[in-house]
Amino acid sequence: MSGKHAIVIAAGGKGTRMGSTLPKQFLPLSGKPLFSYSLKTFLAWEEVGVVCLGVPPEYRTESRAILSELFPEDFRSGRLLLFEGGVRRQDTVALGVRLVSERFPDVSSVMVHDAARPFVSAGILERSGKALEEGSAFGVGIPASDTLWNVSGFPGSATLSSIISREGVFRAQTPQGAPVSLFIEAIDKAQEAGDPDFTDEASLLHWAGFPVRAIAGEEINRKVTTPEDLSWARDYLNLSSRDAIVPTDRESSSISKGRWPRVGQGIDVHPFEEGRELWLGGVRIPHSRGLAGHSDADAVIHALCDALLGSVGQGDIGRHFPPSDERYRGQKSLFFLERIVEIVRQEGFCPYQADLTIVAERPKISPYASKMQEILSGAMGISPGDVSIKATTSEKLGYTGREEGLMAVAVATVVPLPPSS
Repeated sequence: MSGKHAIVIAAGGKGTRMGSTLPKQFLPLSGKPLFSYSLKTFLAWEEVGVVCLGVPPEYRTESRAILSELFPEDFRSGRLLLFEGGVRRQDTVALGVRLVSERFPDVSSVMVHDAARPFVSAGILERSGKALEEGSAFGVGIPASDTLWNVSGFPGSATLSSIISREGVFRAQTPQGAPVSLFIEAIDKAQEAGDPDFTDEASLLHWAGFPVRAIAGEEINRKVTTPEDLSWARDYLNLSSRDAIVPTDRESSSISKGRWPRVGQGIDVHPFEEGRELWLGGVRIPHSRGLAGHSDADAVIHALCDALLGSVGQGDIGRHFPPSDERYRGQKSLFFLERIVEIVRQEGFCPYQADLTIVAERPKISPYASKMQEILSGAMGISPGDVSIKATTSEKLGYTGREEGLMAVAVATVVPLPPSS
């Protein structure tokens, strides 16, 4: 196996501060799980021999499917491994480090990284790798720039009790790591001492008596812990460098790769049909009839797909997923949307906002609008507030007024991906 270093990505936590039923490391960011961004960076580094991803046991099957789809070659070759994490973060790390020690004796060192830090850079990896090559344990961090307080009574009536000097104070980031032998020795010492809690690997290694070198981190290597952090990460991906002018020296048949936003629209109509479920915006809505169609006939998602495709000059949904193809019979329309988001990204853009209107006499849409926002925004990697769901009637006029069918209209805005994406 080529590569000097092993990577253990700790993705076994629940992420309760995010306030989501889905662990934060699995939340979608521009159509891909949060953990996949750092994973891609590590796999692209030629110094890495193996990457081990530790996940909660209940997410192992889902994680296997994700890795097979996003990193098929590395997953198939064994350069990317999946293992079940432990109860605590340090338990997941210990399992991963022991896995490396037992199965990859040629690997000289291990780096541990938080799955919720998606934007680790190649520069951080190079600096970390240099420390490991010199036989040092290390931790990545950045100097504290804000004034630091000690407070009492927090949370609640917090009171300032003292000021902490910023000099020599760093905010810890990841990766953190050490030569394999040092790491195993530190883990063994901790277990012999009753397995005390450690918040990170540098703390463990320092406690075990090993010098830990501080490596310069970067502000962009931020941990996504709260909904505000996730919103920041989406903004970082969606809005970076969008102020450049549109180039004029391009072929007339190609779309502009300039830095301006683009807009597309889509319209979809389906007749009602007895005996079918009604799906709109990814939500099953109780109704006496569903919509007729080859797939689940979700007119809202179909209109949105056409709007996204139109924004990057890629035709309509039928061009990419023809109704004559039996593979798509009965298919959930979210399947199409997720893949169309990938097409948009391949063209150098990503979703930014969507405005959807449903025209129907019945059923009422408002009770389901927030759930539609949640589902559609998740598939596009944007915030629920960036998806607008509106409903209207045609005042009893036409086929929608006679309740023969339903129409959905969508307008979607996409913005350029940052150059590094």
